[in-house]
Amino acid sequence: MELGKNMSDEDTNLMLPQLAGDELLVEGVRTEKKRFRRVIYGVLAIAVISAAVFTYLDLTESKVRDGSSSEAESMSGDLAAGLGGGKDDHGCLTSAGYTWCESSSECIRSWETGCADTPK
Repeated sequence: MELGKNMSDEDTNLMLPQLAGDELLVEGVRTEKKRFRRVIYGVLAIAVISAAVFTYLDLTESKVRDGSSSEAESMSGDLAAGLGGGKDDHGCLTSAGYTWCESSSECIRSWETGCADTPK
């Protein structure tokens, strides 16, 4: 019997005693094969579960993007309105420190972004 790519597990198991000559070594190889298979199956299981979770999250996120709001999203909107959700005439969230900058036509935080309208 020759060593090669086309050897089955049965052929390998038959050759182990000839190659090793030691029953403990043969048993160690068999144990390592089993451990390797368990690791591979574990990695595959994690990959499948991860793919399922990310697919689910992507699908639910696309529903939110399409306009259907989730319960959590509507609850967070109610919470923001009740806890410092004050906005000015331009829609700037004043409770978060935003003010309207006429020159850039956007809400800014003066300590983060300068505004040409603000006197120095």
